[in-house]
Amino acid sequence: MYTKLLILIIQLFMQYVGRSFSEKAGDGQFPSLVAIADPHKHFIASGCLITLEHIISAAKPFIGGKTLMVLAGSVSLEETAKNKTQYRWIVQSSIHPEYSRTQSSFHDVALSRLSKPFDISQTIHPIKEHSSFRRGPKKCFSVGWEIRLYKNFESESNTSTEIKSFVGVVELAESTSASPEYSDDLQYQQLQVLSQKECHGNQTFSTICALRNSTESNPPQLGIFLICSKKLRGMLSARTHRNSTITLFENIGKFSSWINRELSLSKITLQNYRKSLSSKQTLANIWILSIEVFKALFYFIKF
Repeated sequence: MYTKLLILIIQLFMQYVGRSFSEKAGDGQFPSLVAIADPHKHFIASGCLITLEHIISAAKPFIGGKTLMVLAGSVSLEETAKNKTQYRWIVQSSIHPEYSRTQSSFHDVALSRLSKPFDISQTIHPIKEHSSFRRGPKKCFSVGWEIRLYKNFESESNTSTEIKSFVGVVELAESTSASPEYSDDLQYQQLQVLSQKECHGNQTFSTICALRNSTESNPPQLGIFLICSKKLRGMLSARTHRNSTITLFENIGKFSSWINRELSLSKITLQNYRKSLSSKQTLANIWILSIEVFKALFYFIKF
C-alpha cells in the first residue's frame, strides 16, 4: 500500500517537474564502459570491460560475424580522436548458447575478446566484479550512450517512427527510413532497485527491477548496464514492465558460470594462439639461420 503510494507520488512529482534526471558522465567516472563501433567508428552499442582483454555486451551486434572495434577512455564519441582514447579490434565473440533472435529478451549476452589488452589508466579500468544481485545497495546507476526515439522526417504527419530497442541496440522497422540517434556523451541515471513485492511479481532470480526517475512515455535507453557500488549487477532487458517508470534488468549473476567458462576457454585459445605464433616464429628463425649457414658454406666452398 505505502509502496504503491510512494511510486505514485514520485510519478506525479516527475510530471510536475517535467524533466529526466539523466546526466553526462565525467572522465573516469565509469572507466569500464566502452563503445562498440563499426570500422568507420559509427556507434553500435555499449559494452563493459570485465578484464582488460574482454568485454561483455548484448548479443545482437555480433549476429552475422560483423567486423567491430571497441573505443575506450572517452565519455564523448565526438572526442574519440584524443590521445586518451584507445582502440582495439574484436577478434572473437561468444554468444550465449540459449540466445535466440526470435526471443531476444532472453540470454541476450555476448563475451568478446580484443586484439590486445587495453592499457590501464584513470579512464580505462575493468569493472571490479560481475556477480549476482543479492542484498546489495538500493541506489544504482544505469549507464551507457543514450538512445532516443526519433521522427521519420519523410512522413507527412511527422509522427514518431517505431523503433525497437534490444538491450541498447536500436533496430528500425524495415518499413521506415528514419535513423536512430544517440547522445555523443556517456549518460547515467540513478535508479532505485525494488524488491520482488514492490515490483509486483515481475522480479525473479534472473531479473532486477528498478524505478526510473523519468516520466517519458518512451524512456530513453540510458545504456545496458546496471552498476551498483562500482560493481556490474545487470544488463538492460528487452522485456518491459507495465509501469512505464520501472525498468527491468537481467541479473548478471545468472550468466556468471557461462562467463567464467568462456573466459577460461578464451585464455586457453589465446595461449594456443600465442604458442602457435611462437612456434611459427621459431621455425622462421631456423629457416633464416639455415639460409645463412648455406650461404656461408657456399661462399667457403667457392673460395
